[in-house]
Amino acid sequence: MAFIFGTIVLFFGNIGLCLYFICLLGEKDIASPQSETTIVSKKYSSPPFFEIPANMDTFWVAFFTITAVYTRCTDLSHPHHVLFDETHFGGFVNNHIKEIWYYDIHPPWVKLVIAWFLVNFTGYDGNQLFSEIGDKFLPTSPVKAFRFIPSLAAALIVPVTYLTARQLKISRWGSLLSATMMLLDNLVIAEGRMLTTDTSLLFFISTTFYTYVCSSNKRLHSFQWYLWTSLCGLSMGMMISTKWTSLSVVGIIGISTVHDLLYRRHVVLFPFNKFHFNVKDFFVRLFLLLGIPVLFYLLMFKLWFLTCTHKGEFGHMTKAFLTNLKGATPSGLPMPSFLSNFYNLNKSMFVGNKNILTPHHWQSYWYTWPLDLRGLLSIFIYFYLF
Repeated sequence: MAFIFGTIVLFFGNIGLCLYFICLLGEKDIASPQSETTIVSKKYSSPPFFEIPANMDTFWVAFFTITAVYTRCTDLSHPHHVLFDETHFGGFVNNHIKEIWYYDIHPPWVKLVIAWFLVNFTGYDGNQLFSEIGDKFLPTSPVKAFRFIPSLAAALIVPVTYLTARQLKISRWGSLLSATMMLLDNLVIAEGRMLTTDTSLLFFISTTFYTYVCSSNKRLHSFQWYLWTSLCGLSMGMMISTKWTSLSVVGIIGISTVHDLLYRRHVVLFPFNKFHFNVKDFFVRLFLLLGIPVLFYLLMFKLWFLTCTHKGEFGHMTKAFLTNLKGATPSGLPMPSFLSNFYNLNKSMFVGNKNILTPHHWQSYWYTWPLDLRGLLSIFIYFYLF
C-alpha cells in the first residue's frame, strides 16, 4: 500500500515539476539596464489560462504557512516513543539542561535553542531517557514540546520557498508549484516531526538563499542592502552552527559574491558587466558575509562551554579541560583559554566526521530515490503502523 501511494505521489510530483519548468520557460524577461547599480525591473506575462492578481502574495504566504503548520505541527505526541536520531539529540538536549559536558560531531546552536525552549516554556528537567529507539516517553515528558522547534522549522521552509521564488522573479505559477512541492515533501514532513536538527538546518539554508537574493535585488550600499546582507550573514552563521554539511551553501554564496565583486553584478540574472573591483565593497562584504557568521559560530561554542560545566561521559578534549570540569578529579593543570578549547573541540569534531566510514544502516541508495522508497517506508513504519 505504501509503495502504491508513494508511486502516485511521485508521479504527480514529477508532472508538477514539468509544469513548473514549462511555466518558467514560458515567461519572457524584459530587462533594460540603466546603470551599473540600478535595479533591473522585470515584467512577466502570466499563463494564458488564468491570471493570479498581483496583490495575492500575502494571501499565498499565509496559506502556505497555515497548511505547513497543520501538516507538520499537529499530533506531535504520536508516536509516543523515541524515534530514529532522537536517541542522540534528545540526550544532547538533556546534557545542556543538566549542564553536563558531552561531545558531538555537530555544532550546538539548535540544541541550545531546544534546551532553552524546554526549560523556559515547559519546566522540563532533562530526566527523559533517549537510550534506544522505541523507548517509551514518561507520562510527565513534554513530547509535543520536544518536537515543536523542528516541526516549526519544517513548516516555515514552505513560505520561505515561495518568497524566494518571488524574489527570483519567477512567475506566481512557478512560485506556487515550488512551494507546493515543498509543502507535500514527505521526507521533510517526517523529519520535522522528530527531535532532530535536520529541518532546522534546511530552514536556515532556505533563509540564507532568501536573504541573499533579497540583498542582490537592492541598490548597492543602500540601507536595505546592508540590512539584507547582514541578515544573510546571520543566517549563514545559524546554518553552519547547526551542521557542517551546510558549508557547501557558504561556497555557493561565496562564488556568487566573488562574481559580483569582479563584474559588479548586483541583480540576480543580470547580464554580465565589465570587469571591475572595488576595495570598499570587498571589505564590507567580507565582514557581513564572513565576519558575522564566524562571530556567531564562536558565540555558540562559548555558550556550549558555559552551559556544560560538569563532568560527563564523553571526553574528546584535553586533560586540562576535562579535569577542570565540576565533579572531575583535579589534575592541577589550569583551564585552557576559550580559543584553545574551541580549536581542540573543532579539531576533534573534524576528525570524528572524517572517520565516519561505515555506511549508515538507514542510508538510502541511488536506485531508491526516484520512488523515494526509504522515505515512504520510514513514514509508514513510524507514523501509521505503531
